Amino acid sequence: MNNAHRWVERILLLLFLIIIGVGVFKFTLSQMDPFVILFGYFSILFGFRAVMEFKYERGEQEYVINLIWAIAWCILFIALMFFIV
Repeated sequence: MNNAHRWVERILLLLFLIIIGVGVFKFTLSQMDPFVILFGYFSILFGFRAVMEFKYERGEQEYVINLIWAIAWCILFIALMFFIV
């Protein structure tokens, strides 16, 4: 994990918290909306981790696990978007 990786993950977490905070206090969110945002956040986070591990740590091949997690979260995100809307 290098400095760019750490900073991007911190920025993603900060953006997630801001979006949830603004959504809860400014707009009226339904019960499922925070979960949709959470699944979107996890799919982006694990996808980013897979790319960074593929780029910098190919020998360990842990990027495959993160890629599978990213795909799973993305499928859940799309399913929730499909069934809610």
